Amino acid sequence: MTTHSERWAPLAGDPTVRRMSDRERETALLVADGLPDVAIARTLGVQPSTIRNYIRRVQMRLQLSGRDDIVAWVIARRNPDRPEHGLIRADAEHHREHTADVSRRTSVLVSDAYGRRSS
Repeated sequence: MTTHSERWAPLAGDPTVRRMSDRERETALLVADGLPDVAIARTLGVQPSTIRNYIRRVQMRLQLSGRDDIVAWVIARRNPDRPEHGLIRADAEHHREHTADVSRRTSVLVSDAYGRRSS
């Protein structure tokens, strides 16, 4: 399993990264991976409301307006040499579809963990 610092290493050279706490950085990475708030909260061992606060703080610190902007920000910094990195926003629709799929699967896992079935 990779550690937080190993996952964050490709972004470490960006001065904007230093504006965020370790939890905000990890939250940004998990948002970029397409995880919903509940799954991020479970991964980090906090409440979903705490994750929403982290996301708001990341957006405020980086002057971003939504989750898609966080995803674009992380992807652009993970892959600075890709010629299309400036076109990441074009991938927003793909990200929304991926996020919806991950959210559906996570919902099933959460409901199974609590012994309930989601409808």
